[in-house]
Amino acid sequence: MRVQAAGVSLPDVMMREGIHPETPRVPFTPGWDLVGVVDRLGAGVSGVEPGQVVAVLPIHGAYAEFVCLPTRALVPVPAGLYAGEAVSLVLNYTTAYQMLHRSAQVRAGQRVLIHGAAGGVGTALLQLGRRPAWFREDLVTLFELLRQRKIAPLIAQRLPLAEAGRAHELLGAGSVTGKLVLLGSGRA
Repeated sequence: MRVQAAGVSLPDVMMREGIHPETPRVPFTPGWDLVGVVDRLGAGVSGVEPGQVVAVLPIHGAYAEFVCLPTRALVPVPAGLYAGEAVSLVLNYTTAYQMLHRSAQVRAGQRVLIHGAAGGVGTALLQLGRRPAWFREDLVTLFELLRQRKIAPLIAQRLPLAEAGRAHELLGAGSVTGKLVLLGSGRA
């Protein structure tokens, strides 16, 4: 698939520094989350079509122009959503949503305390707090909330893919509020 947008996250920085428990062997390409367009299909592949926009959480490898991923990992992105916003939902909003609804089981009328609400997950928790197989189900729910404009991901900055190093510097400095997004040449 051709990458339209890849998210920049603290786990990417931690992997680059070799301190994240899921760091692959070097050399590797960082990038936990992406939104892209299906470019080509392998032999016998079904369930997706060339030209279809999809989201995926590959854990690493998203900072690329093209990636090859299994169809079981792909989640269709509804038409009309901007890739830079949609990629914000893949890691940050899904994490926040699952923390609120799967783990804590927060219900309407309850209160939550959010520490460090400036980062990508923290800003997602702020919005979601006013209302494995779970990943696909929850991401589809979040895409629908975005389509209805009930949530509006806070994009701190959009940078070209070639500026991934700068994005890591910004994130490492702790001055980012929201999600940093890297835009590939296939961006929407």
